[in-house]
Amino acid sequence: MNDNNISDLTNQWIELLGSKPKQAIEFYCENIIPSLLPQLKKEFANTYQQNNKYDCLISLLGFTPETSVLAYQFCQPEKFIVLYTEESSTYLEKVVNYSKVPIYSFFHEKVIELPSNKGVYQALEAALQRVPKGSRVAIDLTGGKKIMSGALAVAAGVLDIDLIYIDFRDYMPEFRKPKPESSYIHLVTNPMKLSIDIFGDIEITRAVDFFNVGKYDISSQLFAEAGKSMSNPRMAEIFTNISDFYSCWNIFKFKEALQISSTLLDQILRFSFQMSPKFQFDIERLQKQRETINKLAEGDKDYILLNFYFTAERYERTSQHDIATLLYYRTIEGIFEKILEEGTENFDRSKPNYSLLKVDKEELRKKYISVRQKVYEHTSQQEPLPDKIAMFDAFCIIEALEKEFTNKFPINRVANIANIRNKSIYAHGIEPLTEKDVYTIRNFTREVMTKYLSIRKTGAIDSERDKFEFIKLEFKNH
Repeated sequence: MNDNNISDLTNQWIELLGSKPKQAIEFYCENIIPSLLPQLKKEFANTYQQNNKYDCLISLLGFTPETSVLAYQFCQPEKFIVLYTEESSTYLEKVVNYSKVPIYSFFHEKVIELPSNKGVYQALEAALQRVPKGSRVAIDLTGGKKIMSGALAVAAGVLDIDLIYIDFRDYMPEFRKPKPESSYIHLVTNPMKLSIDIFGDIEITRAVDFFNVGKYDISSQLFAEAGKSMSNPRMAEIFTNISDFYSCWNIFKFKEALQISSTLLDQILRFSFQMSPKFQFDIERLQKQRETINKLAEGDKDYILLNFYFTAERYERTSQHDIATLLYYRTIEGIFEKILEEGTENFDRSKPNYSLLKVDKEELRKKYISVRQKVYEHTSQQEPLPDKIAMFDAFCIIEALEKEFTNKFPINRVANIANIRNKSIYAHGIEPLTEKDVYTIRNFTREVMTKYLSIRKTGAIDSERDKFEFIKLEFKNH
């Protein structure tokens, strides 16, 4: 909308209002409405994220045709039905002429003013009988008497029909007219669904609480249920998908998570405006995590190691100490395995082929025993290299290979980590691990990971955090 053009048109229209009111109506419909439409459509789309096209528009005609004409031009429906009274019937012809509606698309129903608004409901019923089932219908409430508009609003709520109202920001009291350039189309909230949305908000709050403590399966169910009882379920649908995305990721179903992420980000970017007034969350982190889950689904070993570590942190935060400990331990095992693999192909800890290490096997065995005896003094000199390499054995072999990595870590400390893991009820223990246990293994894991990343020259742990740490959902103004 060209501001100078609409200002000039408004000034011309105002001059006509004072001296030639009939010409003012024609001027408004023929000149001002076409100038307003592009901005009205753009603002409507940005505000409500839906198009302005309806299959049928039902408009309440008052004592001037402009609002019905503007509503028709805005919606461009295939069927245009005007509800009128005896007093407003003289404007029907002007509505047809100024709106330029094809005569085969235009219908009208007379409202007989009866007690309890029965006449309004009868006219609406007759109008709706002209509308094919499944059509997208809107009712324009702008014209007509307030009591009629109120009756139509209630009926629309029961029938779940969109309500539109031509609203304004600036009013010219001397002419009893709104300033044209301040006009906008208001999509009125369905009054019959307000209480349902309030209930939905309560469910959303519960779902957010579960989401933020990592109970993604429960939050998914609650978001989905809340969406069923909301007039606009888009936000609930998106949060259901985020819950499902993290739920799959959290249990290492990377390919399923990848499938969800393919549409999730597009949803969020398209509809973030609906969430931003109420929620704040890190969209940029979610965008980074789309690439992360892709790497995990491809089996990238470095990403898998980092994922073990950050998943362990999540479980530790929810006091699931045994699971956290096993994941920290799994991180250490994975790093030791990566170090053993350096310079080899297909070295497998579960079925180790020591010839791939490119050293004399007997010499390696003797050094391995020497290292192991630092902790287990009674280790036999005849003990063979292990046929399955556990975490502590891997460390001993790495040190026997004289790799620089082990220098920082006293072997007794490594043995203690193995003992902590073995105490877990998920390993060989019979009692849950303590906070002290998980603290000890987490600090060791962090040091091992830091050393590994420095050798790989891929940055520090915390520089990788945004790729792996799940977002939180936060209410604004809570």
